Amino acid sequence: MEFFERKKVLKEKFFIKLSLTTFSLLLLQLQAVANEGVLMFSNQNIDLGLVSHEVTYHIVIPFKNIGKQEVQLLKIDTDCGCSKASFSQSNIAPGDSATISVDFKPTEGESPFYRSIILLTNGKISQYTISLQGVVAHAAEGILVNKEYITPWKYKKNAVPLLSKYALKIEGKKGETISYPLYVTNLGEKPLVLNQFDTKGKAETMQYPRMVQQGEVLMIPLQIKLTESGVFRDYYKLITDEKNILIRLQTIVN
Repeated sequence: MEFFERKKVLKEKFFIKLSLTTFSLLLLQLQAVANEGVLMFSNQNIDLGLVSHEVTYHIVIPFKNIGKQEVQLLKIDTDCGCSKASFSQSNIAPGDSATISVDFKPTEGESPFYRSIILLTNGKISQYTISLQGVVAHAAEGILVNKEYITPWKYKKNAVPLLSKYALKIEGKKGETISYPLYVTNLGEKPLVLNQFDTKGKAETMQYPRMVQQGEVLMIPLQIKLTESGVFRDYYKLITDEKNILIRLQTIVN
């Protein structure tokens, strides 16, 4: 009898612990969903122009929280050893500003280059991507001389589209259809119109046109078909009334 009583107590403790863990995870998820903090950057697509592989450039990117709640910056990372990134503070209250600093040394022979800085947050948009691009010059003429580059703010009374990702990496097996959510928000003053999402017939998405109001976040569902084995690189194009946005796609199909 004592053995069965002890087993019963252990079983009850296990289910209590499991319930508390499940409740905590649900609470964290609800908090993440409820967070209305949104970050706006001075520029997320930075064209450095002609650069030298012998120079380490220090790039400063201002940003601010235009949302209704505090945003916590969880992690920042880069896609190569040629760059390092950090943020000036980790908690951004509504209306507050901060900066991201990037030290970037171009790689000789890699031209043109495209590099990404990934910022993870607990806000309404969980991941932001900042891209660096440019050309590594062979001669000194026309090279960006200033080692420090501060991206200026662009104040415009128009729609300003911002995507959760500008580069997608999809892995799967031949014949699979992968569901991938892409988020777009509008940081501008006037409504943003999404006219078309050109996937070249390789993915299905929602019907267009769609309108995104200022500060609204719209989820674009993508159904990506993996029809051939191998590693493929391609581009999707999101066509808006403001500009066309290219999204890089890498698929690894087994």
